Amino acid sequence: METSSLLSKIQEWEASQKGQTSAYDYEKTFDQMWQELGKKVLQESLGEIPSDKNKKTLMSKYGKLTVPKRHPYCRTPYGFQMSPYLQELVVFAGQNHVFEDASEQLEKLASVQVTAKQVERLTHGYGELLEVSSKGLSKEVQQLDQQMHYGMIDGGMVLTREDNWKEMKLSRVFKADSHMGSSENCNFIRESNYTAHFGGCNPFFRKLENTTDYLANMVWICDGAK
Repeated sequence: METSSLLSKIQEWEASQKGQTSAYDYEKTFDQMWQELGKKVLQESLGEIPSDKNKKTLMSKYGKLTVPKRHPYCRTPYGFQMSPYLQELVVFAGQNHVFEDASEQLEKLASVQVTAKQVERLTHGYGELLEVSSKGLSKEVQQLDQQMHYGMIDGGMVLTREDNWKEMKLSRVFKADSHMGSSENCNFIRESNYTAHFGGCNPFFRKLENTTDYLANMVWICDGAK
């Protein structure tokens, strides 16, 4: 995009703000204009778009772009049709919020429009990849921790929209010296390591092994059922 064209767009925005009395609207319209300019500059930076099938459409921080397949920007990780930078933003939001809330916050804070389902698929996808890669770590590298640890495990059934009732497993592991008193009749646990899993016990225990296999002294506090 030529410099003269960029300046023209900025000048158009400046002209539209003459007589503006709202600081909120002033900055909001500037942000919208800057987002549109960013998309145009990024799109044109990708070069000439082929007229044949040697191109694909992907989502970016600035919206949908058409990218030549020969361009490095076309190489999106793990088959997701999103730019690597946008994937990072989506997964960051998805791991910290309910997927619907993450979708709303991405649109509000970053002007990124992704559905809750897209956030879910991407976050779960990277979570599964991380779980697989962590299994390849050599347990010999981890030094055996001789401190006393306590572990708690429980489970229940959760009503989900997709799969009706589904098992939920949760564990909590903490060091003995993390159990502290705040008053004569009140205690608290300063730091804990949680492991959660939707599904049966076998995948859950495989996850839990990553936390407990290098702990030499474990005391489990659990209930029982027939």
